[in-house]
Amino acid sequence: MEDAAVFSDGKLVLSVDVITPVAPDPSDFGRIAAANAMSDIFVAGARPSIALAIASVPSGPQMAEFAEALSAARDHLQRSGCALVGGHSIIDPEAKLGFAVVGALVLDRTLAAGAQPGDSLILTKPLGVGIVTSGHRRSLVDASTMAGAVRQMTMPNDCVPRLLESPLRQMTHAATDVTGFGLLGHVIEMCRRSGVG
Repeated sequence: MEDAAVFSDGKLVLSVDVITPVAPDPSDFGRIAAANAMSDIFVAGARPSIALAIASVPSGPQMAEFAEALSAARDHLQRSGCALVGGHSIIDPEAKLGFAVVGALVLDRTLAAGAQPGDSLILTKPLGVGIVTSGHRRSLVDASTMAGAVRQMTMPNDCVPRLLESPLRQMTHAATDVTGFGLLGHVIEMCRRSGVG
């Protein structure tokens, strides 16, 4: 299954992503959810333009925290030029927040299946935030390490459209977002789609 769907004669890209809280601070959770949802749009070679929220909201005192998360997410989307235009929510004991995001392609092609023999693999962020967040849930990670992971998780993957708008666009063949399936899972998926090993 594609991470992002291309439609409207190859001009627009649509993706959806929903996560559970991976950081203790509600604002951090909101910013991470927004960055996560925009990531597949960015790595397809597009810029996000509009988003719809998808939210599972716990009833009771946690509603205020969830409102804080949603507000932080809206601000984070806006910083990347993406307007939050609506959405849908349900009452659920477990908080979840995500977004369906539409973006416009920078070029007339996506980067899902363009890898070529001899290409270099460039990592734009450090690996290991999943290990840090799992460790934090078990009280095995200090606040400073968790803060570093949050900085990485909230950083937009907008380097791909910036590359495609630069003189390096002809050398940029493929891209993928490594969250969810990790580096190896996404590299295997990209190689299969591109017909390379």
